[in-house]
Amino acid sequence: MLENVELFDKLDDKNYDFELPEEIETYEELQESQPGDKRALPMALLKRAMADIPRIEQLEKDHPRMARLFQKGLLPFGIWEQLMDAEAMMDTEVHSVQAEAEKLQKGWGQGVFSQAYQMLRKESAAEEVNFKSELMASLVVGSGDDQRTFCCKVEDLILDTEQEKQWKQLGQEASGLRLQVKFVKRTHGVKANFAIADIRATIPSGPSVIAAPTRAATA
Repeated sequence: MLENVELFDKLDDKNYDFELPEEIETYEELQESQPGDKRALPMALLKRAMADIPRIEQLEKDHPRMARLFQKGLLPFGIWEQLMDAEAMMDTEVHSVQAEAEKLQKGWGQGVFSQAYQMLRKESAAEEVNFKSELMASLVVGSGDDQRTFCCKVEDLILDTEQEKQWKQLGQEASGLRLQVKFVKRTHGVKANFAIADIRATIPSGPSVIAAPTRAATA
């Protein structure tokens, strides 16, 4: 169990939570409303494939860890079955995307996920920051007359290039925005780049909130 702390934390209420992406429904609705759109449909299918990839990678990561736990009797059979169901569901989804791609363009079925992966890589690169960066962040809360904007800035953030994952706090003033940001190393070497994997934001006189990864301004 100690070797799989991160995995155990994800197994909420003895369940392996897994959902297919909403891009599936978006594609199917577009397919029904605009079946002959030769531009919008391929783009929607590509976005669907891009949304599938993180789920495929997560299953590939979880399976061997959960298999070891299951073999040692540390994983309930019900959770193991849920993993098997998730893998079967994802396998069906992958084949569906490939079949749709082949219908839209002959020969595309074999390359749709490769293309989706390349697009994800480009997007990920745009979100990366250098190990030494200047970062600025802003958070808007409320609406109308109650809307407030909080900001923080770090002029000289230095990340440890020897660590794969690390948390850094941005903003120190209790009266301003404070962020705990999780950085994950993407490239190796002296000029390593890092992606923002998680952000936890605290605003004055308010509870802590979880924010999705955002773009960071770097210098």
